[in-house]
Amino acid sequence: MKNLLRELCCCSCLAALFLLASCNNAKNDAARVTQRLKVLILGNSITYSAPQEDIGWYGAWGMAASSEKTDFVHVLREYLEKDGRYDPVSIVSHNINGWERTFRMDSLRFADIYTQDYDVVILRLGENVDQDALSFENYESALTGLIDGVKGRAKVIITGTVWQSHQAKDAIQEKVAGAHRYTYVSFDDMKTEDSYFAYGLYEHPGVAAHPSDRGMARIAGELYRRIAE
Repeated sequence: MKNLLRELCCCSCLAALFLLASCNNAKNDAARVTQRLKVLILGNSITYSAPQEDIGWYGAWGMAASSEKTDFVHVLREYLEKDGRYDPVSIVSHNINGWERTFRMDSLRFADIYTQDYDVVILRLGENVDQDALSFENYESALTGLIDGVKGRAKVIITGTVWQSHQAKDAIQEKVAGAHRYTYVSFDDMKTEDSYFAYGLYEHPGVAAHPSDRGMARIAGELYRRIAE
């Protein structure tokens, strides 16, 4: 009888352990559930620049980053992929500096931004907008229209500029974000910190004024935080 009771007790313990293990596995499986994440980034040469040998730029990624993997687009992708909640991660990025100067989009060249659905749309631009031009009075409506054309149901993030003396543009970009309940990201803290830029790393001052690897990581980190929150 004692042996029988002992065996029954052992069986009960094993069953309990098995049930506990099954519950833990179920929790782990639930924790591994991921979601697709498709991101659209509309930017300028900080986002992507083709080689421009006349100014000493030979890369084909975010200008002044030391390599493709250290520009903010690729660092952001790495952060999102390592997060564990997103799979697959897709980032579509375009340099639309022509729009910054004219407020007109080349709809044929960038047709894909209007025909796809995105989960997040990021506006990381503004540096090339001429705040002294007569057309600047149309910037708010132009930016609003640009976003309306691509956002769908996406979460929209608008960043400020990274250069000094661009306060008027930053104010409008923040105003558009506030009016439509978009997320606004300020990079004012970067503007007076030289280590965020590639000064001394490139001879051409225009290239050197772009974010260094540290600056690119700063941009990527802030965007990742806002996407993941």
